[in-house]
Amino acid sequence: MPERNRELQAWLELASILVDSLPPHAEVCVPPDLAPHPAQAGLKRTLGLGRGRHYALPLPGGGRLHVRVLGGEHCYRVHWDLRDPSSDPLGHLLLDAPSLAAVAAGALNSLLELARAPAVAPLLGGLLTGAAAALLASSLARLLWPSP
Repeated sequence: MPERNRELQAWLELASILVDSLPPHAEVCVPPDLAPHPAQAGLKRTLGLGRGRHYALPLPGGGRLHVRVLGGEHCYRVHWDLRDPSSDPLGHLLLDAPSLAAVAAGALNSLLELARAPAVAPLLGGLLTGAAAALLASSLARLLWPSP
């Protein structure tokens, strides 16, 4: 078995243990001697809250393993999410990051209040239409050309 496959297999086995034994979002500290660096195993760089470099591994059933590598620490910070934001951004926002969903709802409410001003309404309408079109195009592209 090639080295990269063994390294990825280590993360897949760890993910299985975490999903079976911990609730989502429960963060654990995984020492580097139990799993290789996420980049070496082929985990994808991703966005995340907090400092450090964030990596993701999609899980069967639509979830994901989220790994955070912090400089100076002797472990990887790891948790699993119910929904992978790369394939289900709304589900991730609602189920895994509800505080961000609340902030987004507040911002949307503020934008809608602002839209009541006659001079701003066309600009805001264009912004919301563009955002909706981008979301639709992204979803359609994922359906037509799924990731391997």
